[in-house]
Amino acid sequence: MALQKSVGLNYALGIPGQQVVVGQAEYAVYNPLSDGTVKAGAFCFKKAVSGNGEGFAGATLLGTADTDIPLGFVERVTDTYIPTVAGEATSVYPAGTAVTVAIRGQFYIEAPAAIASDGLPVYIKPTTGALNISASKGENEVDTGWICRIPNGGTSAVQGDIVIVERF
Repeated sequence: MALQKSVGLNYALGIPGQQVVVGQAEYAVYNPLSDGTVKAGAFCFKKAVSGNGEGFAGATLLGTADTDIPLGFVERVTDTYIPTVAGEATSVYPAGTAVTVAIRGQFYIEAPAAIASDGLPVYIKPTTGALNISASKGENEVDTGWICRIPNGGTSAVQGDIVIVERF
């Protein structure tokens, strides 16, 4: 499997989980341990984990109920060990890895669907992790407290475009 899927004439704007402006984010007071499902560039939820007879603060990709509020946004940290460089799931942090969870800042994500305008709120369905960027939340979705910005003065985006989520 190849690492590069397409070739363009311009550099990529960013990759999911990357900070837009380095050093401007605020983080959770602790770094939770991944349960093996936490993905860079996505929201995560609290989950208790244990090992060696100890309990630890953990994180998981999905909530257990449709009313769960996300812990925060998972930043892509380049010095974290992700063992399968050539794999499709290289953004998933292995179980037991400490993840950096932002509670404020600006980060790049892939647009989950078409986005009609700039400044729309970001909603998530906790039990599936599906994001909805629209003027109103759908059934069983919660407000993340983050909003979506279209980069470079854009007014809309299509699914797969790199966009910005921010919370200040």
